[in-house]
Amino acid sequence: MVTYPFTEYTLELHWTWHAYCEVAASTILLYDWTITLDREIDMFWGKRRSWTSILFFINRYMTFVGQSFNTYCKVAISYWLIGFGMAQLLATDTIIYVRICAMYSNKRLHKTLISLLVAATLGSAAIAGAVGSRTKATETPYVGARQCTVTTPYGFLWAFWLPILAYEGLAFYLIAAKALQFIREDQSGWKSSLIQVLLRDSLLYFALIFVLSIANAVLFGGKDPSLAGILEPITAVLLSLMGSRMLLNMQEELVIKEDSDLSTPTTAMGFGVATEAEVNRDTVTAVQA
Repeated sequence: MVTYPFTEYTLELHWTWHAYCEVAASTILLYDWTITLDREIDMFWGKRRSWTSILFFINRYMTFVGQSFNTYCKVAISYWLIGFGMAQLLATDTIIYVRICAMYSNKRLHKTLISLLVAATLGSAAIAGAVGSRTKATETPYVGARQCTVTTPYGFLWAFWLPILAYEGLAFYLIAAKALQFIREDQSGWKSSLIQVLLRDSLLYFALIFVLSIANAVLFGGKDPSLAGILEPITAVLLSLMGSRMLLNMQEELVIKEDSDLSTPTTAMGFGVATEAEVNRDTVTAVQA
């Protein structure tokens, strides 16, 4: 691969931007943790361990580990995206999978989605590994500087986000279809709190992941490798933040439902013979077990 022709000025500038993004990401992570810790304690601490709680803790605290240290950049390219980056995406997308299962009672759809999630994860990991193994780096990009710097363009590493976007696109379609169906068939029931929380959080997450994925793909597809990973820390933190809040909001609504009168009839919404409230409750309860 051809080494990119850096200048001292551009390298210093891009390193500064990277540092600002790291600080901003860590600040957002710590701030969100402090303002949601009480909810986390109420919903997950001291309660029986379940798949939901395990998924929550992995998604929440894995990012703290990732933000706590920096590794040699060549190792970062080969293993960071495959390691912490892929684990973060897998954890967050598993949360989306749980939420879709809570909205659809089609078991065949559940199996198809989890298969596609695994395929997307492996596909992205393979792309990252192939590109990372061929990148070159130096500890001294210019005289007097000691900063580990990738010196070759990443080439087709932008394709890392294609399998992710494909899976997210399908998930977005399923959520949007359910939202439109719900509004069309039962507009008076739009204030159903659990459905509203599921739809609101999911649509917000999909909008965020699409913007971040496209932005990262553009940066990694560029010729200047010193700009490529500038959004990585913010991307990882925002994914973790959204995943944690989605689980917290869903858990709180389930607790509210448990305290309410479950005998109140609800309106069926299609997709299966059970009412939508029953589908939501049964599916999420099964995941929690």
